[in-house]
Order: sequence, then structure tokens, then C-alpha cells
Amino acid sequence: MKNNAYKTQIWNDLKCTDITINDIDKLHFTRKKLIDMFKKYNTCKGSDYTNYDASKSKSDFTLYIKPGLRLATLTLRNKSNPMQNIDYDNKLSVCLGIEAEFVLPFNKNKWSVFLVPTYQYLKPEEPKKITVMM
Repeated sequence: MKNNAYKTQIWNDLKCTDITINDIDKLHFTRKKLIDMFKKYNTCKGSDYTNYDASKSKSDFTLYIKPGLRLATLTLRNKSNPMQNIDYDNKLSVCLGIEAEFVLPFNKNKWSVFLVPTYQYLKPEEPKKITVMM
């Protein structure tokens, strides 16, 4: 059993020639349907109105610039000749990326997909340690 008392209240309070008993009977208790009903009533009466619900909509796609600093180290191990390994010291490098976020249209926009391509450049100087064993 459903509570349809809201339909009686709307029928009694929103008297207008454009709103029929059939419109009220088909009305569902959802945010969108109720907003549509009040829009119809205000249009019928020639009243100005502000739909605050429309201004709450968020963008489904956002972009952010992601600059950063990274501490990088490099170690090369030669599996075919384990006697020949190269180690580089820690080096500070600059990186720049773009984060793209796409908000998924379900579960009240609580889920997102991210993509963060990043460019990083590292030019090491001389290796710290080269091990060559013969």
C-alpha cells in the first residue's frame, strides 16, 4: 500500500486549468516529477520561479594540471651477465601531468574514473657504481 496523501494535498493547493486530476493521479513521488509539477503550476499562473535544483548539477568531466617533483633512482641488473650491474644515485626530477576525471552517472555520482598521464624526464649523470667482474 502506498501513501498517496501528497497527491490530495497537491490537488487541493495547486489549482490551475493546466493541471488535471489525471496529471495528479499519474504523479510519482520523485524529485524530478515533483519539480516538473511545480514548474507546470508556476507557468500556468504566470509566476516567476527559480529552479535551485538545476544549479546543483556538477560537471561530469574535470581536468587538473598535476606538477610535481620526484626522487628517482635507477639500478640496472644484467641477467645474462650478473657480473655487470649499474647503479645510479638518487636524483630529483620534475614531472608534469594532466589528471582527467569522468564522473559515472550512477550511484548518485559517487563513482569516478581517473586517467593521469604524466611526463617525467630524468637525465642521470655518471653511474655511482659499475660492477664488472670477469
